[in-house]
Amino acid sequence: MSPPFRLFQQNPIHGELRSGKSITTGSWTITPVSRSLRLLIPFPRGGLGLMWNRPVAVTVQAGDGPTHRLPVVDHTRRIQALI
Repeated sequence: MSPPFRLFQQNPIHGELRSGKSITTGSWTITPVSRSLRLLIPFPRGGLGLMWNRPVAVTVQAGDGPTHRLPVVDHTRRIQALI
């Protein structure tokens, strides 16, 4: 099967949560978490794709203590939604 037709078999819209590379400083470990959305538009001679990522949280762990998830609040996006 040629590569352009593989796009027809995939889900055209796909979203998922992804964890980024962890950063450790001292006893703290910080990991960014983002939501990604992938949009595929198939064409006979290839395809068009769009990938959109936005931060949603930061996971923080201090030493052997519990892990805390701190949300990233996008105030600008909320204001734009109100306009």
